[in-house]
Amino acid sequence: RAWSGTRGEASGRRRMKASMSGADDAAPNRDIMDLLGIAEESKRGIDLSSKQKSRVEAICSRLNGDVTDIDVKSNLSATWKMLFTTEKETLFILKTAGFFGNKSEVFQTISVPLQKLQNLIRLDSSSSFVVDSTISFEEDSDRANFSFTSASVSLPGKSRFELPPYGSGWFDTLYIDGRYRLARDSRDDILLVENVGPPTFFTNNAAG
Repeated sequence: RAWSGTRGEASGRRRMKASMSGADDAAPNRDIMDLLGIAEESKRGIDLSSKQKSRVEAICSRLNGDVTDIDVKSNLSATWKMLFTTEKETLFILKTAGFFGNKSEVFQTISVPLQKLQNLIRLDSSSSFVVDSTISFEEDSDRANFSFTSASVSLPGKSRFELPPYGSGWFDTLYIDGRYRLARDSRDDILLVENVGPPTFFTNNAAG
């Protein structure tokens, strides 16, 4: 699982409210700037302290309290690079990879028209963990629901192992602009990502 789960409230039929800064803004939201600082200080969340976690929660509360209406669906389709998360499984993989000197990167790719979401943990140039999911929205709601469809691990030497996909969940967008997106999911995990381009899905040891 990456940034997902079934624990928490059921998917709600509600219109999401989220903060938004225009794509042409000179600088991101001040709270997002603060969160970017926490992300760097905590090594993307790996070394997050309780004090920093409280600051993150306060930022999420402030941004979620801004009732600016936006069209979340039309802004979700992109390849998003993870800058910060509180998701324990992802942080465990990143921390373990760091012990071996690997600089791992995590991406979440979303295509609303294709109803596809992919989470990719790139461990190094030849190793990766990929989870593919479907993505959909409840009627009159911007809450994104997803369900796993496949999972695989690719290792050096072109070895590839399929894993049984398991799980489903949802996430709410708390903030989005032309560069950054902040979300909270059904397991109450927090995710900050950066838009690095159009949707580009990873397949068979190659991006495609």
